[in-house]
Amino acid sequence: MHKLLYATVTAVALLTVPTSSAQSESVKVRLFAGTNPTGVTIIPESSPLTLLADRDHEPLASISPPDSVLIARGPIDLRTVAGSLQINLPELVVRSEPGGAFLVQVRDDAGRTTERRFSGQLHISTDAQSRRITILNEVDRETYVAAVVAKEYDLDDGEGARAMAIVARTFISRAAREGDGTASDGLAAQVFRGVDVITEASREAAESTRGLILTYDNAPIVAVYSASNGGHSASNADVWSGEPLPYLRARRDRYDRAASPHSNWSFEASVTDVHELLAPKFGTGVEKVTVGERSSDGRVGTVDIRTTDGGTEQLNGNEFRMLVSRKFGATSLRSTRFEMKRRGDNYEFKGSGFGHGVGLSQWGAHEMAKRGYNHQEILSHYYPGTELTAVESAGERPIPAFAENLRPATAEDREERSEPIATADGTLEPRLIGWTRAASEAPRAPRAKRNRPGW
Repeated sequence: MHKLLYATVTAVALLTVPTSSAQSESVKVRLFAGTNPTGVTIIPESSPLTLLADRDHEPLASISPPDSVLIARGPIDLRTVAGSLQINLPELVVRSEPGGAFLVQVRDDAGRTTERRFSGQLHISTDAQSRRITILNEVDRETYVAAVVAKEYDLDDGEGARAMAIVARTFISRAAREGDGTASDGLAAQVFRGVDVITEASREAAESTRGLILTYDNAPIVAVYSASNGGHSASNADVWSGEPLPYLRARRDRYDRAASPHSNWSFEASVTDVHELLAPKFGTGVEKVTVGERSSDGRVGTVDIRTTDGGTEQLNGNEFRMLVSRKFGATSLRSTRFEMKRRGDNYEFKGSGFGHGVGLSQWGAHEMAKRGYNHQEILSHYYPGTELTAVESAGERPIPAFAENLRPATAEDREERSEPIATADGTLEPRLIGWTRAASEAPRAPRAKRNRPGW
């Protein structure tokens, strides 16, 4: 069923503007990253969906089950069919009622269909030149955090999950202040797969830390993290270049070393495959690949490549890792803490850690929680000198139990883990602030500060 509406709708407040309204508690996430949607189907569930024209926020229609919203690329704009109503607009907003959810089915240019469940509202638009459909989900911040924790941290401890919730909230809070104020849902940011993935543990982690973020110099920190640092965290400057951030320094991590299943791994790839992988990067054939410079903690800083035309090229160690892992799988070259040797027709890699190794180690946080450390102490260990701050618009709206029965975390939740970077272009902002706390000191809880203005 659908019903035309004529009431005026107030424009949505931007995330960067401090406000006590419900909208200030939401975040914007770009959905289905890495795909090229050709069509979108939105299916309402227990409550109706409201359709609005994004350019003026005037309600167009209300869609209730069993009707659905079908969106496809038109010659110029989006072609939308909602029940018996047809709408041609370059942009469209689909809004659910508070606490409601809806199914989204996306068809890509390869003919695949992906279905996920979301809440809040969708902003759907198409680019006249590229013809790409862009889907943004404006979702309650704490619901987003619970969903991220469910995918990023499926380990069975409460304090580590709470630490992860604060880190995830900090990451999205910083993203809201930079660029276009949105974050991606894919592996380059934080994995967000909608509300169906939320577990009882991830919901509790978000609720119990509601509104808390990590700050340094009165701003959200660059809250990067990885699965395992291999027993030694990395400096942001060593991994991504730029100025070192005082809370992202290289230091030994006995907690990660004690718990991580990625402490020792090996991987082999044929010389031919590795050379063919790198050749397009330099526009010539590759003859030999060797480790170049290393950071002070032993990570591969650069990889030296000798080309068939007699030249020598260099590749950043983390970029080399990402190229190899995209080609051979996430569990191939897991980190930049590796040794590399040629054995006959193969390159042999032996190393430790999983991910870039900067910031929090999820396995290290898990081990600290098992030893009795709380989430504040865990965060202080991995981001020394930072402070816990409550955002101004924390709100009191509970996270709805979208799933009929909130399920426990399973091993399948570990299939998708992100490699969060600092900003959309992969760079880190320098902060020229002194770092006074010794790396050898015992963990110290961040100082809690409430009601900081300016958010």
